[in-house]
Amino acid sequence: MKGYVGCAAWALFALSACSSREGGTREFEVARTYEPVGRDLRWNVSSSERFGMSSRDFSMSGSVASARSATYTTPPGWSELAVSQFREANFRVAGDSSAECYLSTLSGEGGGLAANVNRWRTQMSLTPLSDEEIAALPRVPWLGKKAVAVDFHGTWTGMSGDHNAANWRLVGYLLVEPVQSRFLKMTGPADVLERELENFRALAASMSYDGPPRDDGRMDMSGDMSSELPPGHPPMTQSSKSGQAGNAASGPDASASVEPSVVLEGNRSASGYEWTPPSGWARGPEKAMREITYLVGGGEAECYVTLLGGSGGGLLANINRWCGQMGQPPFREADVASMVQVDMLGTKATIVELERGSGSSTASEYLFGAVCLLPERSVFVKMTGPRALLERERAAFQEFCKSARAAN
Repeated sequence: MKGYVGCAAWALFALSACSSREGGTREFEVARTYEPVGRDLRWNVSSSERFGMSSRDFSMSGSVASARSATYTTPPGWSELAVSQFREANFRVAGDSSAECYLSTLSGEGGGLAANVNRWRTQMSLTPLSDEEIAALPRVPWLGKKAVAVDFHGTWTGMSGDHNAANWRLVGYLLVEPVQSRFLKMTGPADVLERELENFRALAASMSYDGPPRDDGRMDMSGDMSSELPPGHPPMTQSSKSGQAGNAASGPDASASVEPSVVLEGNRSASGYEWTPPSGWARGPEKAMREITYLVGGGEAECYVTLLGGSGGGLLANINRWCGQMGQPPFREADVASMVQVDMLGTKATIVELERGSGSSTASEYLFGAVCLLPERSVFVKMTGPRALLERERAAFQEFCKSARAAN
């Protein structure tokens, strides 16, 4: 509407200018009616129907925007950066351009406390902590609750495994809860973070979600997707409710459950791929960020597919992310090169098998994972459940991966 008003005002200005130059005024002699040209306009429909798109077109791949904006006081010398896919608030830390701090929010438990702590340790080239060691981590006040505080020193490999910075430090707060989880993380050279540690704590202490709900087009925490629409785009309407998150802490597996009353049928995923499920596998309920889900062994195990644009962080980084979730040390490039590969979507997919670390109370849990890197996207297949069941389904899992094909 603002655009039409602006155009009308400009037209009147132009007519006035012409009249002044010609020394008089003119009137339109013939009434004209202007009709919009092109696609028919429908006014009594939702935004998603009118524009031919949905909130999924702008999904944030796992991060979930809160219905309320975080308010905070930026520390002196720090600079605010643009928010990005997984960063609700983003800062450049004073003293070094490589030092950064950011706030993330995920639906549900975001994979759980142990998975996130050990994912961060993997990024610092550190071995995972046991459940007992994680339980002993200090708790600090944050956002009116008790958050777990971590302080790790090591060699920073980055979230994608493509860095190798010695003598780095990672300081973070983790507030993991059933409905939503928040993470505040600062990384950078150890000497820089030592100087900025008090500023980090001051930033955390200043954070609040007590302000009014924001109206910027982001979905509520209960939405089926975490979404951020382009500036000026009308808000999308919410169509489903979500439950707790899936197994992963971030990236391809960060998801919020959508719990329909019936198990779905058919073997085509949301992006147009088709799969041939092995005997005994049943199509499972839809879950946000998953292309398709299958229940195995009467629901004792599940196998699901996720997609990301580009390399999704790369082969080694994704395999080591799964290692962190299972409490296992990271692999090296040489280890990955010797892993089993299967044909999938015209290329080779790498297969990894992991058992949850012996320090866990659920040591029988097992994981099969397949990473398939295509030119423009990455396909991840993940199956979790009791070890005995997955070992019986090993061949079926590989056949399922090989069955992937683009739907006609």
